[in-house]
Amino acid sequence: MKSSSGSRVISKILIPLICLLFLQGCLGKTDRPLALKGCLDLKSRDFAASPVNLDGQWAFYWQTPSSSPHIPEAPLPPDTCFIKDTAFIKVPGFWHRTEGIKYPVHGFATYCLILLLPKDASGLALKLGTISSAYTLTINGQTVGTSGRVGVDRKSTLPWHKVDMVDLDRFGSRLDIRITAANFHNWSGGILDHLLLGPRAALERGVKKQVVLNLIL
Repeated sequence: MKSSSGSRVISKILIPLICLLFLQGCLGKTDRPLALKGCLDLKSRDFAASPVNLDGQWAFYWQTPSSSPHIPEAPLPPDTCFIKDTAFIKVPGFWHRTEGIKYPVHGFATYCLILLLPKDASGLALKLGTISSAYTLTINGQTVGTSGRVGVDRKSTLPWHKVDMVDLDRFGSRLDIRITAANFHNWSGGILDHLLLGPRAALERGVKKQVVLNLIL
């Protein structure tokens, strides 16, 4: 009898909580700006409204480290994104399930995005999720995040997963973002989750909500 009563109490608490988290997530999703050919212009974006996913077309260099001479030097000159012969890939997504060129599951590659922010933006951060299965993140030529060890084969690569968050105030309003990912261990490769840009406090609240949902479900 006590068990049944306790279950009803828990249900009365958890169901409204789940609904609230769901509604907050839905209300936070307004428009969805998309990167086009390696560029994402958010100069007029109001980040107080909601964080933004850095989805869309990223420049993609297969079997190429971010320091390769085949990739333009970071940071790129003003009003420049990428040369016209650059390949592009949809983010998030598996690199072996792309339209056009089919890349193998195992290998390594560098993703690049030019991100334009309001000149008066402050307090913004970038949150990274699942990138299979190891990565190095550079912004304007500075290494600011790593997960595992990026290598050129199975032996030299150390797979690892972690949620990373990077403060962006030091980089100004024009960011050259590069993610070199290596996968020689998992069944899928690439940037598998949304990269989220917004006020750090809002991103941290989102992480806490996800933790609560994971515990409930």
